[in-house]
Amino acid sequence: MAEVQSATQQDQGSIHEIPYYVSNTDLHLIPEKNCAIDGKGVHLDSVLTDIDGQTRDANPDIGADEFTSVPITVTLGNDQAMCYPSFVTLDAGNPVVNYIWRKDSSTDTLATTQTLTVDTTGAYNVIVANGNCTAADTVNIFMHLVSSTTLDYTICNGDSLLAGGTYQKNTGIYFDTLHTFLGCDSIIVTNLTVHPAITGSQTLTLCAGESVTVGTNTYTATGIYTDVLTAVNGCDSTVTTNLTVNPAITGSQTLILCAGESVTVGTHTYDSTGIYNDTLTAINGCDSTVTTNLIINTLPNAGNSITDSICSYITQFDLFAALNGTPDSNGIWIDVNNTGALTAGIFNPSIPSAGQSYDFTYIVSGTPPCNDAQSTVTVFVDICDGINTINIENINIYPNPTKDLLNIITTGTKGDFSLSILNIDGREIFNEKVLNSHVKFDFRNYPKGIYFVKVQDGNTVKVERVVVL
Repeated sequence: MAEVQSATQQDQGSIHEIPYYVSNTDLHLIPEKNCAIDGKGVHLDSVLTDIDGQTRDANPDIGADEFTSVPITVTLGNDQAMCYPSFVTLDAGNPVVNYIWRKDSSTDTLATTQTLTVDTTGAYNVIVANGNCTAADTVNIFMHLVSSTTLDYTICNGDSLLAGGTYQKNTGIYFDTLHTFLGCDSIIVTNLTVHPAITGSQTLTLCAGESVTVGTNTYTATGIYTDVLTAVNGCDSTVTTNLTVNPAITGSQTLILCAGESVTVGTHTYDSTGIYNDTLTAINGCDSTVTTNLIINTLPNAGNSITDSICSYITQFDLFAALNGTPDSNGIWIDVNNTGALTAGIFNPSIPSAGQSYDFTYIVSGTPPCNDAQSTVTVFVDICDGINTINIENINIYPNPTKDLLNIITTGTKGDFSLSILNIDGREIFNEKVLNSHVKFDFRNYPKGIYFVKVQDGNTVKVERVVVL
């Protein structure tokens, strides 16, 4: 302290202020500009009055003039909240003084004027100085920006949403301006998306007995149906179904075939009389039920054609018995050569000329659509020279036709007799002198066909035609 006092030539109670006088010649102090030295002096018992004889206070003013200062004041008012964009003019009052305006904690000077117009949020401070009298005040300005909120909405076609002051049904951006509790604007931006109506159609073809389900409905009959479903976006989806149900296809057929023939229906083949049901796939892809009434006609059997030889002295030759096989008995005979010797299937070889062959055709009619069956017996009428045609009496040959044993019984023969058996070609297959009146000949080792049995007793001969089956 001693050092400070020495350097400044001031004592412990000294202050450094510039006093403001009325004029250079009037040393009275200006009360409004000397606040810093009012009452800052030290009482001296030796100095009891000022230059005007005014009694000094216990805490006298610095200088020769005892005065009462007029402190300076500044009031910026209450904190303010405003809506952007707007502004406020701050007034520090006290004209003809010095001003320093600052914002927040910055030391930068915004202005040195009595008033300051601001339009942004901040703590605005002003220092007012009049001589060495100063005052300061701070006011908070809150500038509320416009509030903007964006809302996204999605609705279905036909629905509506209140936006832009009315109910909207179309996709778009709509604005609504509201007011906050401060009276500021609050803008609501609505992005509205309206899903278009979803419609669709389908054309379906089903078979009888099938069905289609659309949503919760099941359809089985031809018609046009409309269903409202819920699409993936949550909106209604209208589906129109044009449904065609093909009727059940049924059919029947009656077929007549001949034995040995067959008919194929689908994957089945039938060759016997009966009623059959088959399920096929029609041209429309549906099942088609076919009932087949199948009749199998037996083929007519006319036996097998044969060539035979007979002696011209024979008067009856059974053509039917001459046929090979198992011919039907309901056929008719045709005298191909018009011999005039055919009566009801019996040929009389003694009528036509000997030494020739004659054809006789046996026809058994087939039941349509089966063809007729026919076979031919060709008979060669042999003169049979050297054979005495005088028959032995009381000779019995049976059974005829035969399948195995042939019995030959004779009565009235004189002693032994000659027995010969010839085949159709005239070759002997047996020739013996027979002592017994009863002979058995076994044909089981011989081919089936026509054979001739010749019994001769002296000059008496009997020839009998035998059929071996």
